[in-house]
Amino acid sequence: MLPSPDFLRGVALFNRKAFFEAHELMELAWRDESGNRRRFYQGVLQMSVAWYHLEHSNLVGAQKVLRKAAKNLITFPDHYLEFNLIEIRQQIAMLQEAVDLNLTLQISLNFTEWVDRYFQKIFPEA
Repeated sequence: MLPSPDFLRGVALFNRKAFFEAHELMELAWRDESGNRRRFYQGVLQMSVAWYHLEHSNLVGAQKVLRKAAKNLITFPDHYLEFNLIEIRQQIAMLQEAVDLNLTLQISLNFTEWVDRYFQKIFPEA
């Protein structure tokens, strides 16, 4: 079974780095779901929220939501609803590491460099 159309539109926006708009559509899909699919949608949309926080230099907000995203996605198989969760989890883990290091060392955030270094599309667009 495929993800909902709203979720897929949200993923397409995420892949274009429109993180706020992606979150909005993913949240519509999340609200209509229950069980595992709801938790999966939530984990992916939280990654989009983390990128939005990073875009606005909110490292603490990104750190908090990345922890939640990792927790929501940890119990899923490596491939779920045609998504490669290995890659999604790696992106979250790399971002968590970078955010933690930047907060510890109090380094200023250059969002463009973060996108170049850590951003990966999460689902090929149709």
